[in-house]
Amino acid sequence: VMGPDSAPGPAVPWQKVLWERQPFPDNYVDQRFLEELRRNEGIRQYCYWAVVKEAGFVGQQLSCVAIFITLWLYMEQV
Repeated sequence: VMGPDSAPGPAVPWQKVLWERQPFPDNYVDQRFLEELRRNEGIRQYCYWAVVKEAGFVGQQLSCVAIFITLWLYMEQV
């Protein structure tokens, strides 16, 4: 015996939202799922040697700070 709730109702289109209850399984996706996908949008190309140069500057600054702290602590002991 089928009740009124078991009869198939009007076809409800799937929506890509999580906050609404939908008559679809949680892992359901339709054919339009990847239509809005944007890959590597705003990607920036870097020149390898420019990055190496900038990393060298950062390393140099960190080394200067480390030498300063080491000398400061050494002078505090003397």
